[in-house]
Amino acid sequence: MNISDIGDFLRQTRKGKKLTQNDIAEKLGISPQAVSKWERGENLPDVTFMPDIAKILGISVEQILNAGVDIDEETDIDREFDNILKNLQQQLDSIISALLDDDNYALALDELLPYTNNTQRKRIMEFILERGDYENLDILILYMGKNMKTYLLKNLLQAKAYETIENIIPAFARMHRDLIAEHFENEKIGIEITENFMPFFDANQKRRIQKAETETKDIEDKDIKIKN
Repeated sequence: MNISDIGDFLRQTRKGKKLTQNDIAEKLGISPQAVSKWERGENLPDVTFMPDIAKILGISVEQILNAGVDIDEETDIDREFDNILKNLQQQLDSIISALLDDDNYALALDELLPYTNNTQRKRIMEFILERGDYENLDILILYMGKNMKTYLLKNLLQAKAYETIENIIPAFARMHRDLIAEHFENEKIGIEITENFMPFFDANQKRRIQKAETETKDIEDKDIKIKN
């Protein structure tokens, strides 16, 4: 197994899928620099990332380990690696189950999350949302990809957890801030909430929210005149 060959294979496969290093990093919840190191052959991805990388690139873990070279029979090394990987994932699943049964689960998130895959992170996220332990999302969101962040944001907006969204908004991309602006616009959220979000919005997003606030104020003024 040549690390440099594996790096070349990962790079060529990524480009063939028309994905950038940023795309891969965001889906895995890691930095683009880490992806770059893999492709330069400086090191290999952590074994816990292998299934997710394979899924993103539409290949198998075996193909990654063999740098895309087809082999007729599975080698002992391949079988050993697969067994190690399965055991690791099973152990992680068990650890997560035990962890989520502990009220102090947040204390271990920092150490556990780097080794989890997307399915496990989504499980933790849904647990946090169900319990309403929103203060723990600032740790988890660092390991989320774009789609998972979208899922999280929609749930928080539905719950009107605006303070939580405000605390983690730096981790959201422009498309997510568009969702927030659209929600504020449609729900006619008052300035007492929206003003804290304004520094994170672009000019167009600000105009949409300010227009909605003006319309809301006009309606309120009319209601007051009618009552008087």
